[in-house]
Amino acid sequence: MKGTFIILGALLSFAGLGLAQTSGIGAGLEFEWDMGISLTGKYWMNDNTAICATLAGGGLSADYLLHKKDRFTEKKIKGAVHYGAGIQLSSGTNDEGEDKLDIDVRIPLGMDYYWKKQPMDIYWSYVPSVGTGGFRIFNFEWGVRYFF
Repeated sequence: MKGTFIILGALLSFAGLGLAQTSGIGAGLEFEWDMGISLTGKYWMNDNTAICATLAGGGLSADYLLHKKDRFTEKKIKGAVHYGAGIQLSSGTNDEGEDKLDIDVRIPLGMDYYWKKQPMDIYWSYVPSVGTGGFRIFNFEWGVRYFF
């Protein structure tokens, strides 16, 4: 677990070297509170909406996100608030040892940080969910993506 935080910290430090992407397709790494490190991707549909997907060892999630851009602007960085709705599929075993598939509805709320001169972003999200996997109120995600 300590190695996970070291890798994530190094990625976030590297991401601080640049940024500025609100279009195209991005790929990166995400740390989710209960799933660990995952692969993530984001596709900008237009200037304010995007589809974000995450693939973890035990599941897959996809969110439709709306962005309120330019909530703050500094010399080298811009910020946006994002919110939306999505779905999460996760597999595991129940108490009897049988395989199960959980389907949950997610409500992501968070911030994106875009550097003005580099094709990267850093983000965090608070993502409560409810469904066959139960109700999860304390679910947080942090990540970094590079845009092509």
